[in-house]
This record gives sequence, C-alpha cells and structure tokens, in this order.
Amino acid sequence: MARSVSDAATSANHIAANITGVAQSATNISEAAEHAARTTYTVAGVVTELKTTVGRFRY
Repeated sequence: MARSVSDAATSANHIAANITGVAQSATNISEAAEHAARTTYTVAGVVTELKTTVGRFRY
C-alpha cells in the first residue's frame, strides 16, 4: 500500500513537472510571437520608406 502511494506521488510530481514545462513553452511561444509582430511592424515601416525613396527616382 505504501509503495502504491509513493508511486502515485512520484507520478503526480512528474505530471506537475510536465505541466510546468508546457506552461513555460507557452510563455516562450507567446514572447516569440510578440517579437515577430514587432519585427513585422518594423519591416513594414522600412518597406514604406524604401518605396518612398525609390519613388523619387525617375526613369
């Protein structure tokens, strides 16, 4: 009986560790998505500037 309780506790600890890992991964993904969004916004600004600059040239 004591062994079963010990095994259950060990399993519960492993599950908790896995849940913590999943939560950390979700946080990392969220941070990466925010970074990608900021980068996209920055690139869009550069593209707009480039279009304006290139548009000044005449053939």
